[in-house]
Amino acid sequence: MIVLNDKYAIKSDANQWQLCKWIGQKEKHGKLSDGWEPYKYYSSLAQLVQGTATLLLRKSEYESFRDLLDNQRAINAMIDDKLKGL
Repeated sequence: MIVLNDKYAIKSDANQWQLCKWIGQKEKHGKLSDGWEPYKYYSSLAQLVQGTATLLLRKSEYESFRDLLDNQRAINAMIDDKLKGL
């Protein structure tokens, strides 16, 4: 699992990439969950990166086009850093 920030993480299985959302740890079937719940599903890493960047940008705070561009650069840099080596 790759934790992007305190709200989102990335994990995968044999069939898909998953963007997970932090829900807090809960007890399921007598076991404590890891706190991450799949939120969105993607068939390719490229789709995951694009979808995640778009989601984070839409949820970012901005008051101008310049703010949006700065946020986009910061989000892209963070995702690039987190996915190094994949």
